[in-house]
Amino acid sequence: MSKKKVLLIVTLIIIAVAAGYYFYNKSQTASNEEKTPSMQALHVVKQDLTEVLSTTGVVQSSEVKIVPTKIAGRVTMLEVEIGDEVKEGDILGLIDDENIRISIQDLENKRNSTFNKLSSLKSEGSISLLNIMNNAQIAYENASETYENNKALYDVGSISKYELDKSEDAKNKANDDYHLAKTKYEAFNIDQEIALLEDDIALIETNISLLKQDLEDTIITSPISGMITDIKISEGDFVQQNSKIFEIKDLQSLEVEAFISEYDISKISLNQEVIVTPLGNRDKNYVGVVRKIYPSAEIVGGEATVKILIDIEDEDKDLLPNFNAALEIIINKVENAFVIPYEALVSIRDGKHGIMIKDGEEMRMLPVETGVRGDMYIQVISDEIIEGLEVYIRSTEDEQTVRVPGMIPGVAPGSGGGGGGRGKTPPTSP
Repeated sequence: MSKKKVLLIVTLIIIAVAAGYYFYNKSQTASNEEKTPSMQALHVVKQDLTEVLSTTGVVQSSEVKIVPTKIAGRVTMLEVEIGDEVKEGDILGLIDDENIRISIQDLENKRNSTFNKLSSLKSEGSISLLNIMNNAQIAYENASETYENNKALYDVGSISKYELDKSEDAKNKANDDYHLAKTKYEAFNIDQEIALLEDDIALIETNISLLKQDLEDTIITSPISGMITDIKISEGDFVQQNSKIFEIKDLQSLEVEAFISEYDISKISLNQEVIVTPLGNRDKNYVGVVRKIYPSAEIVGGEATVKILIDIEDEDKDLLPNFNAALEIIINKVENAFVIPYEALVSIRDGKHGIMIKDGEEMRMLPVETGVRGDMYIQVISDEIIEGLEVYIRSTEDEQTVRVPGMIPGVAPGSGGGGGGRGKTPPTSP
């Protein structure tokens, strides 16, 4: 082989080795660059933040009245149908009142007669009894004289024994009547007699009043304004006293019944604001407040829950009982708070949290306290936080972790927890 060929081969080998070394170093550099996680900067911003508890409930009337009958009787007329709207005092139905009216008339006649007796007694006193006694005495004297005359006639055979006995019976009866009238006159106490008649009149008046109340009760009226939602009778039916015959719901006084998990009930308190959204019309919202929290739990679907009632403050005709509704219960609010997205919150040791910031050219973990939790953002609290502070999170799927003192091994920046609520999106840096 010539010297030139050998030199050419050696030169080619050197070039190949150099090229291989060059591309090897380049690939290693690229690999190392890929393993270095890139960081994305976000800015801490100030904004209002609201924390809510989301659940569902059922709309119902807060006032439901069951209308009973107050007396027994036959239903002669129904004035309403299911679905009719009524006002307080409107007539719903009628019960037969004929027998009651007859009884009232009889008692009024008796009262008038007794009143006349009382008036006569007050004006005449015992005069009438004295007259009765005197008349009875005269009748007795006349009967005695007739008997004596008949006795003389009988002795001479002018009259029969029957006629004599008859005149004797008349004399004896007249004697009894006279002594009875005399006893009444002597025992008469005008004040007592007046009191007895007045008591009779008072008792009659009481019975008349009771019957007139029964007469009013034959007219069945609505105790509230609302809608007729149920009728349990028909015209011609005989009903007993206290029969439940109408159901009325006040559609101007609505509430929502909801069940809160035992894990969340501690967040609920009276008068909390609630946003109510009908599931059938999510474009419409109503404002409500928590009115009642029941003192004991119920088992619903195998879970312990506590029932709450929410008053709706601005209901309208579009919202009806038995509608299902989405509820957002306002748990907490804060104004002008420093907030970051949840992915910028880092879990550090002992259940504490921090955020990744730059200190010069070095990354460091800034411990923070957390406050109100929104849907995607959370309030962070620290004396070192200012508006516009850059907070860093990983922007790649690389598994390599930036090591920061105090951070839990295996937990990368941006691994903070989530929450529920509302907030605006903080802007990312360019």
